[in-house]
Amino acid sequence: DNTISWYDWTLDAEATDFLEFVRYLIELRNTHPVLSRRRFFQGRSLRGKGIKDIAWFGPDGNEMDDSDWNAHFVRSLGMRLLGSENCRADDRGDPITGDTLFLAFNAHHEAIRFTLPEHGPSQRWQRLLDTAQAAGQRRN
Repeated sequence: DNTISWYDWTLDAEATDFLEFVRYLIELRNTHPVLSRRRFFQGRSLRGKGIKDIAWFGPDGNEMDDSDWNAHFVRSLGMRLLGSENCRADDRGDPITGDTLFLAFNAHHEAIRFTLPEHGPSQRWQRLLDTAQAAGQRRN
């Protein structure tokens, strides 16, 4: 230990909040197989399901097209990751599936309201994390 190599590991309130945030992110990654895929997403309809393994959406809830991607003012977008198409198998060879996730990204200087895409007739979206919320209120 000396002044160059010593690090103060005492956690203040801000560091404790950040530690809990990172722990929760690790928990999300470990409990949602779609976040630990072994293959790249394809971005095209899979096996006649009419739904893509990854799709990009504007804040209006519509899938983005080339004109959306080429617009110079795009600061917000959403990404849907299909949980039923993970391309992984468990120890017995059964496919590992999980929840479909939607991630909304906003780099605009103002808050943006997102319309979530349709998810299925008997399914609903549930908020898992909101980084716009104050510390300690991010998890839902």
